Amino acid sequence: MRRCRAVLEFYTSASDQPLRSLKRIARELRSKSDDKSVLSTAVGLLREIPQLETNGYQVDVRCYNFVVEFLVSHHQRKLASELLQTMDAKRVERDQVTHELAVKLHGERGDAAALAQYVDRNQVTLNAQGYASLLRTASFADRLLILQRMKAARVQPSMIHYNLALRRATDREKARAVGKMIAGDRLQPDSKSYNALISACGTNTQRGLELFEKMAEKAVLPTTATYCALANIHKANGSFAGVRGVMDAMAAARIAADHVAFGTMLKAVQLATDVADDRKLGLAEALFAQAEAQGQRSQILYARMMEIYSLHGSLEQGDDLLRKLKAAGLRMHPAIKEQYENLKRRHKNTR
Repeated sequence: MRRCRAVLEFYTSASDQPLRSLKRIARELRSKSDDKSVLSTAVGLLREIPQLETNGYQVDVRCYNFVVEFLVSHHQRKLASELLQTMDAKRVERDQVTHELAVKLHGERGDAAALAQYVDRNQVTLNAQGYASLLRTASFADRLLILQRMKAARVQPSMIHYNLALRRATDREKARAVGKMIAGDRLQPDSKSYNALISACGTNTQRGLELFEKMAEKAVLPTTATYCALANIHKANGSFAGVRGVMDAMAAARIAADHVAFGTMLKAVQLATDVADDRKLGLAEALFAQAEAQGQRSQILYARMMEIYSLHGSLEQGDDLLRKLKAAGLRMHPAIKEQYENLKRRHKNTR
């Protein structure tokens, strides 16, 4: 009996040797490097697999899963895809863990069609994480169907899934349907949920305010994104006064405006029907100066300001903005370049 146990332990340890070796390599490479160690660790792990095979070890699906998981978790998508192809070429059969990693890989790529094909072709049984990957890549129109499919498979959606389903919601009725599903599951919507529902209100100011008041009733604290979502409703209605009122309320709540909030206000100035055209440039420059004074500098802000200069400003003002962009250490975003070209064309046509 003792001899049988010794033989069993020997074979178990021999079969686990490749996996232990890969884990040891990962630990060693990580300890030797800084933030750049991810790629060197990945390359080291990939080189170790053929070396183990050369030494006569059977590299099984667990070993491949370990390396693929490392690559996917560190966003080395190309290397992960190549390793999966190598795995298939060597006829190492994928297991459920491999399928889950492949689903996550497709999800991070944002390739909805490829992800759906992979799931159907391999008849993958999705877990909660897999459904999250599907929701990330799906169009808003398909997300409600995915939630229904999830429930049919008896996988309970969490607020993570519902928030993914509401992300960039474009259809108010479907957004409300998701809201009803949240209520049906007796889950408490968080600020992300309310932000998405408010964003889906379009130009319906009353509905947006009702949702905002409901947040207060449920003791859900609003964020900068909440106030920006409300401001966007007023912006869509051409009301700069409404946008300014929302931003004043945000300041009263002691929530600092970030670059997105200032970007929203600058766009609202451009679209405002309650601000005379000859006042828009001065108003926008005051907002931009306020953002700079608060240390809010981003390509979004410069693009918004250049867009206003392209409509109401001078070439000299556009050139000065580009100098500020360079001094701030920001790169020229294509949107900034496009608006600067529009400014130059307008300047040329008015000479």
